[in-house]
Amino acid sequence: MKFLPPFLRAAWLPCLAAFWCLFSVTALHAQPGTGYIQITCEPGVQVFLDGAFKGLTNAEQGGLILAGVSPGRHQLKVLKEGFQAQENNVEISAGGVKEFKVQPFTPKLEIAQRGAAQQQQVVQKVGSLLIQSIPVACKITINALGLRAQEKDQDEIEFNKVPTGTYAATFAALGKTVNHTFEIADGQRTHLFVNILEGKVQDVNAEAHARRSASAVSMGGGSDRRVTSLGLDLASIAPGPFTMGSANGDSDERPVTQVTISRGFWLGRTEVTQAQWSAVMGSNPSGFQGDDRPVEQVSWQDAMEFCRKLTERERAAGRLPDDLAYTLPTEAQWEYACRAGTTGDYAGNLDAMAWYGANSGNQTHPVGQKQANAWGLHDMHGNVWEWCSDLFGNYPGGSVTDPTGAPSGSFRVRRGGSWGNGAVRCRSALRRRVGPGYRGGSLGFRLALSSVR
Repeated sequence: MKFLPPFLRAAWLPCLAAFWCLFSVTALHAQPGTGYIQITCEPGVQVFLDGAFKGLTNAEQGGLILAGVSPGRHQLKVLKEGFQAQENNVEISAGGVKEFKVQPFTPKLEIAQRGAAQQQQVVQKVGSLLIQSIPVACKITINALGLRAQEKDQDEIEFNKVPTGTYAATFAALGKTVNHTFEIADGQRTHLFVNILEGKVQDVNAEAHARRSASAVSMGGGSDRRVTSLGLDLASIAPGPFTMGSANGDSDERPVTQVTISRGFWLGRTEVTQAQWSAVMGSNPSGFQGDDRPVEQVSWQDAMEFCRKLTERERAAGRLPDDLAYTLPTEAQWEYACRAGTTGDYAGNLDAMAWYGANSGNQTHPVGQKQANAWGLHDMHGNVWEWCSDLFGNYPGGSVTDPTGAPSGSFRVRRGGSWGNGAVRCRSALRRRVGPGYRGGSLGFRLALSSVR
């Protein structure tokens, strides 16, 4: 190498390293017509491609090399414990090599503590954690939150803006330790009472919720449910009364009617997504493509067929009893759940809760990004209109129990407003009629689960 000029000698090693990296990738065995992804990252990071785990990054490869990747668009996700995940879409060509350099990871609590300007761009799902203990002085370890043997020397300690998820904690004092796993829910406070001396942890909120749910169980509701095969969560909605309609709204919102929902039911926490639809129906009709976006371009008949197929599949697998069935919510169930105990035009701050004409950018958005209402339901205002099971008709007025719509008619009901509507059309009481065969880019649905009568 002495015959080379100094500036070439300085550049020789980086060039050789780049050549060796390329040689290493192309030397991997893969099926003809496929490509590669070269991931550059620190060791020990989990790598997922299109939702499937592909391995951990390692020092030998300076990350990880994925071979045999089919041409087209793929979703790449990298995870490091205690930090925010990184996701990117990558395009792969036959015989091509796509390089992906992982950016520095951001601790989970850092995003929760950023200013309002950042929060307006990305709505982080967060809750809070309150811990009390016996004895008062103890050490708390929650690795996923970056807490390692943190001293607690007062009656209670509270952590705000904790990202939603499942966490493992260890509490230690006087030579004893207690391990406990707990959940942080969006907009909710988890309250743990830790008795280290007796080796017990009491989740105060969860036990209170279980007591409140007991009456709902006897009337058809109960604890929350999950369609595991779809990753679809349904909130338990307890029975109760509410005022349906609005004295100040459109003419079809009157007369205001006092409604009693006599039986509990379950309602999807989010609108049905395109991935969930495709898993049941085998195709995706949506105009705004994206697995986590709400499915649209589906008629009332299409939505009911989805419910029928899902019910049949879950019963055949032994996951759904014969006295329950998936369906669309009635219009009364929908407004009851949308209001979640509120009586105004909206269930909260519309900008925080809804994708609508003022902030949507004229498109749908992945479900669950906006703030949930008081009952844990997302996107009841905006994103896409939602089909209800009822035939459209006039309200009866007075007091009624479990109304199911008009006895006859040609139109079905849609609720909630969409990405393309102004605020007034996203009101809790607003209703629109539409033919059951209509399909549009702003119309989807939310899954309900009810007892079969």
